[in-house]
Formats: sequence, C-alpha cells, structure tokens
Amino acid sequence: MARSLLHRGSRWVVRHADVARYVTTCALQQVYPAGPRTRSFAASGVRQGRVATQPRSRPTGSVRLLTVASMDRPYKGVPDLLDAVEQVRQTGADITLLVAGTGRLKASIEAEADSRGAPVKFLGHLTGKALNDAYAEADAFALASWTEGMPRALIEAMSEGLPAVATDVGGVSELLGEPWLRRPRDVADLALGLELLMSSQFSWSEISADNLARAAHLLEATALGDAAFVAAVTELLEDPT
Repeated sequence: MARSLLHRGSRWVVRHADVARYVTTCALQQVYPAGPRTRSFAASGVRQGRVATQPRSRPTGSVRLLTVASMDRPYKGVPDLLDAVEQVRQTGADITLLVAGTGRLKASIEAEADSRGAPVKFLGHLTGKALNDAYAEADAFALASWTEGMPRALIEAMSEGLPAVATDVGGVSELLGEPWLRRPRDVADLALGLELLMSSQFSWSEISADNLARAAHLLEATALGDAAFVAAVTELLEDPT
C-alpha cells in the first residue's frame, strides 16, 4: 500500500512540476510522465571522474565477475546471480563471482554460497579507491536487479571498460544492447547471457570498446542535461511567473 501511494504521489508531483529532472532518457519518463507544462531534462546523476581509454581483453585465466549491489532487500537479485554463475560453471567455465555490497541479507546469502562451496568472494561495502580498485581488478560485470532506475554501478563498470550482462529493467536498456540484456528474475536466461560472454563467439575487446563509448556518451549527455536543468531552475527562481 505504501509503495502504491508513493508511486501515485510521485506521478502527481511530476505532472504538476514546473521543472523535472530524470535519470533516464525515456524509461522513467514512461512511468512518471511529465505534465504538459513541465520542462523536463535527462541526466543520469552519475559523476564519473573519467572513462578508461583502453578496452579490456579476454582474461587468460579465471574470469572475475563483479557485481555491486545492496543486500538490504531482495530486489538486487544477488541470489539469482549466484545461481546463474553456478549454472555457467557447470558448463566448464572458470568463473569467480565477486560481490561488493552489504546489508541485512548478506549473512544468509553468504551462508548459502558457503554451503554450496560456490566460488564467491564477498568484498563488503566499498567506496572511493577501494571500489575503483574492484572495478580495475575485475574482468566483467553483472547486475541481476528486479527493478532499477539508472544503475550507477553499471555505468561505473562500463566506464572502466568492463563487458557487462544485466537484467532489462529501468534504464538498463539505455546502456546495454542485445544479447547482454536479460530477463529479470529468470536465472536460466541470466546464465545464458553469461555463457555467451564466456564463449569465444564475441570479442571482449569489441564489447569493452562499445561499453566505453556508451559510457562516454552518457556522461557527456549528463553534463549537458545538468547544465540545462540548472539553467531552467535558475530562470524559474528569478522569474517564478
């Protein structure tokens, strides 16, 4: 009930706002449409300091697959990702999952992984240099969320040139294309995306270069959207009529 009230309240606010700023280009605009007189702008909200200049190449040894996700609530889908990685390993792939994040569900998720003997490393909550190091040391990135706006972690991973597989929720389709978009809450489909990434069918350097270009474009658009949004708010404050 609370979620429904919040959703309806948010829709009302956006419809009646003078200015609205979205973190997506179109995904959230469809859920929370602006009113006929609302000036709306798109800016992701991610302030990545840089975009890597060199694409990643396929690792020669075990693939280190990173996810960055809160484990306070189930919607980040970390158990789904654990199951998907286990399915991929059953095909003979050498893959280790790295989980950055914490939350009230972490202990139970970690215990389940330990009981299976799953190749998973829980890194805890990371920020700043420690998080940047995690991106740098990983080979690929995955996000198994059931719902999202515009996922910051995915943008950060793409900015580091990491090949990525993610569920098609929120604004993720504005970041990734096929076949790296997978159905949410579908472990088998997520595993298939990871299997495709692990196969020799695709060039990692090409995937990495594409992600770098997409991230650079998004960050450039964000800067422009931010500037336009600030200008619109300033204009409104100076002349509220």
